[in-house]
Amino acid sequence: MQHNCLVLIRQQCAQCDHGHTKAPPCQGNGISTEAKAGVIASWESVSTQQFRSKGGTTSAVLNDLMPARVYQIRVAAVNTVGESPSSEPLTLRTEGEAPGAAPVKVRAVGVTSRQVKLTWAAPDPDTWNGQLMGYYVGHRLDGIMKSGRSFSFDTVGMTPGGSEESYIVESLERYTQYIFVLQAFNAKGPGPLSTEVSATTLEDVPEAPPGDVTCVALTSTRLEVTWSPPPSELTHGRITSYTLVYTPMDDHTGLPAGESRVVNGPSATIGDLERHTNYSVTVAAATSAGVGTASSPIICATEEDVPQAPTSIKAVVGGPNSILVAWALPGRNHGVITKYLLYIRAPPDKDANRWLEVTDLEPRQRYEFWVAAATTVGEGPASAVVSATPSDTVAAGIHSVGGDVRAAKGTDVILLCPYVGVPEPTITWRRNNAPVTRETRYELQPDRGLLLRDCQRADSGNYTCDASNRYGGDHVLYTLTVIVPPGAALLHSLGSTSTTVTVSWRSMDDGGAPIRKLTLTWRSDPGEWREVTLARHLTQFTLEDLTCGTVYHLYLTAHNKIGPGSASDVITVRTKGNRPASPPQHRLVAVNASTATIRLASWADKHCPITAFVVKLRPSSSREWEIVSGRLPGKQAEYVMGDLIPSAHYELSLTATNPAGDSTTTYSFTTHRIMGDRLQEGLGPVGGGMLGSSGGRGPSSEDVFTDPAFIVPIVISCIALVSIIIAITLCLWRSKRSSASIYPFSLTSLI
Repeated sequence: MQHNCLVLIRQQCAQCDHGHTKAPPCQGNGISTEAKAGVIASWESVSTQQFRSKGGTTSAVLNDLMPARVYQIRVAAVNTVGESPSSEPLTLRTEGEAPGAAPVKVRAVGVTSRQVKLTWAAPDPDTWNGQLMGYYVGHRLDGIMKSGRSFSFDTVGMTPGGSEESYIVESLERYTQYIFVLQAFNAKGPGPLSTEVSATTLEDVPEAPPGDVTCVALTSTRLEVTWSPPPSELTHGRITSYTLVYTPMDDHTGLPAGESRVVNGPSATIGDLERHTNYSVTVAAATSAGVGTASSPIICATEEDVPQAPTSIKAVVGGPNSILVAWALPGRNHGVITKYLLYIRAPPDKDANRWLEVTDLEPRQRYEFWVAAATTVGEGPASAVVSATPSDTVAAGIHSVGGDVRAAKGTDVILLCPYVGVPEPTITWRRNNAPVTRETRYELQPDRGLLLRDCQRADSGNYTCDASNRYGGDHVLYTLTVIVPPGAALLHSLGSTSTTVTVSWRSMDDGGAPIRKLTLTWRSDPGEWREVTLARHLTQFTLEDLTCGTVYHLYLTAHNKIGPGSASDVITVRTKGNRPASPPQHRLVAVNASTATIRLASWADKHCPITAFVVKLRPSSSREWEIVSGRLPGKQAEYVMGDLIPSAHYELSLTATNPAGDSTTTYSFTTHRIMGDRLQEGLGPVGGGMLGSSGGRGPSSEDVFTDPAFIVPIVISCIALVSIIIAITLCLWRSKRSSASIYPFSLTSLI
């Protein structure tokens, strides 16, 4: 009688569509294979395979199984009478392999000047060869392989239940083309690379300013400015325009704070400027993303022009044949004054228009005078006309027109009082209508001028020189302004975001001279001081590209022609964002029998994004932590830890880092157990695993003995044992006719 060994294989693939699977081929000495598709409810309703071996066989090699699958095997003896009851199922798992296929539907698109978003779909589940743990996202500059460099890879977790995966690659070069690839990986390693895709980061503002900025004066009101484009590698886009900002630097009253102009080419002519005036000129290139860094200021001067008329003129009788004429400076010099032209008009019956000679005049004749200033360009308009008549009696007179006097703090100033008169006049000085007394800092000079030593801001005011004799009197008024550095501004914060701080300030004392520029000085805590120069007309400014959750210190300084003034009080502002806050454990950790999934995305902080994670793991019985993840990117959604022991207690330490600091939280969990003839698998909690913040626990003995999944197999095993005893009895009865024993076995897959 021929006796055979019957092999039964049962498999269910959790990764296959609709819960069905195609049974793997199983060869057993040429014996036919039977496969049935179905669900896992029973051996009769799922896909199984059978093969027979000759009697006396006590082992078998099962080939062509699928990687990372759980199989159940049972053995039955078969003789000419029939098949014995099967043995208890034996559960085995095949070893996993690296994924056999690459991610599909890979697409890449630039989302910012520093970021590219990748989207893709997971490979066919039949090619996973185990539980996928995530993906490696590689990128390199397009064409960089020619220089021997390879891809840089980031690690990305899987999205539970998602049909499409996505990841944003950050810290890329601006307006640059990159090549991207992906690899799926499991506990055994990475699979093949995907097809390469390319994408270009978006444009950004130019990082470098235009170079070779030069200017030349075309006329007294026009300048021509030329420049070259920024270096192409720092342009970060296609240049669409240039912005010129030109600001007058001379302290003329009424000059505008600054103007700007947008042009398309590498040169521009700017007009309607002030004559013989210094201008600060900067140029910045612009792309579609905005205006970039401005060039360092250069100083350009318009050409000279004829001056304006002297603002005042005065004639004083100096004797019977002379008149002293004095005048003030023109309102605007429009250049360097090279000479003054003094005109005199005599009575009609006398010679007219004698130049600069005001002596040898005819007594008791009325003369008129006016004056004009000249530069190298020519003569300017004339002043007002004044008149005087020479006389034998000389009243006290002062041949000066006075006016505004400006002096820097700490310097010495002499206020002149040139006088005439016969007899000699009496000279006195008044300050703001109060007599000037003899002090250490006030000295009356031999020519009756007034010397002020070491001028201070308090010395500013009106100074009057009075001259008088018995024939009359005269006076001259000076308005002294002592220029000091600007006063301190009142700086305060208007608020902050995660990356910006906005400050404003009230107008400060200009120190007696127009403010030329402002400097805002700031640093992070800790950090080095940095400085940004602001236009003089601003009263508010926003610092950008700051770090979230960080303290910053700021102060403001104003500058005039004397130099920098007093700094404002230092203010402290904090950008929005805090250290990562740990989520509750039920949102963070999901376990099954052999894996634990950490949902990193549950740490998300909208104000201060997480930059990195570090995962550590240890059995509860151990004191040593093992770093299982390396440094994971902050954008990673989840991380899967595989090859865990069923029904084991573990402790998990997770550190999340953002610019505001680190947060480390410890969790405890227990992996699930294998129940009955089923192995619990999959992501997420499946009944039986317990989580706790300080420790985990497995199922209790009471839970086990009331669990149908435990009781039903026991009952079935008892029935099978009785059947085996009956079969053995029949075998012994027929042993005289048979020379071999038959042992049945079968194999079943659960995944």
